Amino acid sequence: MHGLKQLTVLSLMLLSVTAKEAAKRTMVGIETEKGSYGKDVELEDCVELDEE
Repeated sequence: MHGLKQLTVLSLMLLSVTAKEAAKRTMVGIETEKGSYGKDVELEDCVELDEE
C-alpha cells in the first residue's frame, strides 16, 4: 500500500510538470493545396512556417 501512495504522488508531480510545459505551446493547423498538417509552436515566440 505504501508503494501505491508513492506512485500516486510521483504521477501527480509528473502530471503537474507536463501541464505547466504544455501551457507554453499550442498546435497550429495549416491547410494548403497539397494537404494539411499541424505544427507544434511556442506561444511567446515567432516561428517561421513553411508555405509549401
